Amino acid sequence: MERALDGRALLLDAILAPGGVVANLCDALDAAGPYGAGWPAPRVAAGPARLLKTGVVGDGHVRGFACGDDGKSFKWIAFRIAETELGQALLSSSGDRRWWLAGTIKRDEWNGGNYAEMHLEDAAVLDPSGRLP
Repeated sequence: MERALDGRALLLDAILAPGGVVANLCDALDAAGPYGAGWPAPRVAAGPARLLKTGVVGDGHVRGFACGDDGKSFKWIAFRIAETELGQALLSSSGDRRWWLAGTIKRDEWNGGNYAEMHLEDAAVLDPSGRLP
């Protein structure tokens, strides 16, 4: 994957179908930690997926759901990107565009939930033939 804004390569630790972004994955990743300086959390890409219910929340964060060809979906959020080129592309994506999303997988326990969500770092839209540009 190429970084959307600066052309540097984005290194990944795993590639997943959208159905692979689950709470059990959070447990496995947490067991491999702790993460921090010099030991970054694993970065994964999930896709291809269509973006649903995208919107701006908080202080310029963009969030939504990604629904894969496997019929599974997951939540994602990208912090402080609403005004960036990537943020605008995510917000304006039509329902038929398919994306690969990359970031770290975190547990979302907000409001008593027990789900996984992706903290998005980058994304790439597929061309009409289903390939990355």
